[in-house]
Amino acid sequence: MLKKINHEFKYHYDKYRLFVDEKDTILHFPVLPGVVQNVATKKESQAFDFLIDSGASISILNAKFHDLFADTKHDKKIIITYGANREKELPVYQAKIFIQGAEYNILVGLDDQLSFRFSILGTYTFLEKFDSVVLNYKKRQTKLIYLKEHL
Repeated sequence: MLKKINHEFKYHYDKYRLFVDEKDTILHFPVLPGVVQNVATKKESQAFDFLIDSGASISILNAKFHDLFADTKHDKKIIITYGANREKELPVYQAKIFIQGAEYNILVGLDDQLSFRFSILGTYTFLEKFDSVVLNYKKRQTKLIYLKEHL
C-alpha cells in the first residue's frame, strides 16, 4: 500500500523586478530557504534562498558557496547552458541540502562567478526524487510530494 507523504513548503515567492518598455514588471519566483552541507568535509553553509527551477538540469550553487567547496576535489564536471547558448563547464560536488527539517543528498554544480542572488534547485538528483512537484504561482505555494510504502 502506498501512503502519500506530502512535503509542502509554504514559503514566500520572492519578488523580482523586470524592466519592460520602461515599466516595472514584478514577477514572483518559488524560493525555499535551505542549508547546504559539503559531504566531503561536513561543513555547512548558513541559510540561503534557493530558486526552484524545473527547467534546470542540475542544481547550481552561486558564488556565495565558493568557500564551502574550496578545499574539496571534484570528481565530475558538467557543461551547462545559461540562456541563449552561453555554455559553461562547472565542477560537480556531492552535497546535502536541508529544507524545513528534510534532508536530501544531491549533486551540485558550483559556479563561483554566478552573481544571481539565488542558487538553483534543479531536476537531476533533486526534483526527480519527488512523485509530484507543484509550483502554484497564483497561490505562491510550492509542494514537493513523494509516495512511500506504508506497511
